[in-house]
Amino acid sequence: MEKINEKLERAGERKALALMEQISQSKEQTDKVIIIQERRNSIERAQGQKVIKEIDHKLQAAETNRTVQLSKIVNRARKANDRVMIIREKKSSLERAQEEKAIVVLNQK
Repeated sequence: MEKINEKLERAGERKALALMEQISQSKEQTDKVIIIQERRNSIERAQGQKVIKEIDHKLQAAETNRTVQLSKIVNRARKANDRVMIIREKKSSLERAQEEKAIVVLNQK
């Protein structure tokens, strides 16, 4: 009877040890899963921040290009306006000269 009790006690101890080992292994696996999830989250955040920086950089470049294009358009418009004003001044000075010439011719007659 004693042998049976001893065998039962040893079997119970082995069972308890096996359960404790399974528990510790499951805890280790759970810890590994948590670490992996944290790494994934960290990588996703880093990638998201990288994408945000890239988009911000592209937006800044687009805004710079837009500003440059607008300034070129404004400069072209100013040059065109200046040319028109010069042409108008030449026409008006030619017209005045012709008027003065006509007046002189009329006065001579």
